[in-house]
Amino acid sequence: MKTVLSLLLAAGMLSAACIANAYPTLAGPTGYGVLPTATTVYDGQLVVAGDYVAAKDFDYPPNGDGGFSSNFHMQDKGGVPLRALFGLTDGLEIGAGYDFHDATPYGEETDSANRWSVNAKYVLPFHFIGASWGVGGQYARTRLDGIPPDSDTVNDTQFYFAGTGTVFGGNASGLHLNVTGGINWTRQSSDVLGLNNNFRFYGGAQLFITHDLSVAGDVQTKRETMDTADLYSVVGRYQLGKMLGVEAGWSNADYTLINGGPTGRFFAGAEISFGGKYPTHTGTGSAETGPVGD
Repeated sequence: MKTVLSLLLAAGMLSAACIANAYPTLAGPTGYGVLPTATTVYDGQLVVAGDYVAAKDFDYPPNGDGGFSSNFHMQDKGGVPLRALFGLTDGLEIGAGYDFHDATPYGEETDSANRWSVNAKYVLPFHFIGASWGVGGQYARTRLDGIPPDSDTVNDTQFYFAGTGTVFGGNASGLHLNVTGGINWTRQSSDVLGLNNNFRFYGGAQLFITHDLSVAGDVQTKRETMDTADLYSVVGRYQLGKMLGVEAGWSNADYTLINGGPTGRFFAGAEISFGGKYPTHTGTGSAETGPVGD
C-alpha cells in the first residue's frame, strides 16, 4: 500500500497540474469518490450535489478491527448525502452537507444515522514540483439514535494536505490523467468507542477520456480503531453541459463517509453548478482553465 501511494504522489509531480471538472466527494470537499484532491470550485461558483447510497449489511468484528468489544452487526439502510460548495475566490472553497441516513443496529427498528458537516479548502496560488497543493479540513457530527444501550454521537474532525498533478495529456487534447497523493489527520470521538486520533495516507487517480467523461479511483490506508478495511472508491462521471454532471460508483465508505467499512456498495447521483469565473492566475487549484463543460 505504501509503495502504491508513493508512486501516485511521485507521478503527480511529473508535470504541471491540469485539473478538470470539480465534483464533491461523498463527504463534501471536491475530489474523487471519497477522498479530496488539491482542487476547488471556481471563484463565485456554487455547486450542489446529491447521491443515493445503497443499503448494505455491515458486520464489524471485535477489537482489532473497528474497536468493538464484541461482534457488531448493522443493517445500513442507505442514505442520501447532499452537499453544497461555494468558491469564495480562486483556490478557496467552503461547503456544507447533510446526509439523510437510516440504519438498524442489532436488528432493532430502523433508526436514523443522520450526519451534518462543514468543510473548507485552500489551494496554494502556485505550482511546486509540477503539482497543485492544497490544505483543508472538515467537521462532521453523526447522530445514531437507538444504538444500545441508548444512542451514540460520532464527532469527526479532519485536516488534510494533498498534491494533485497531471501525468499526461491536457485540456487541449481532452484525454488526460491526473493523480493525487495526500495525508489526513482525523480525530473521532464517540460516546460508545471513546476518542481516537490517527494519521492516514491516501492516493487516487482520474482518467479523463474526454473533457466530459472520466473514471476515477482512490484508496486510503486502514487504521484499526477507525476502519474495518482500507477506504476506497471507484466512480465514473459525465458532464452534461456547463451546469449538470452525473456520477455512479462503488465504495466501502461506512455511515461516517470517511471510514472504510467491511464491504462495498453502489452509489449514484448528480451535481448542478451555478456561476463561476475563470481563474485569474496560474497555479490555482480551481477546477480547470475554463468554464465547466467548455
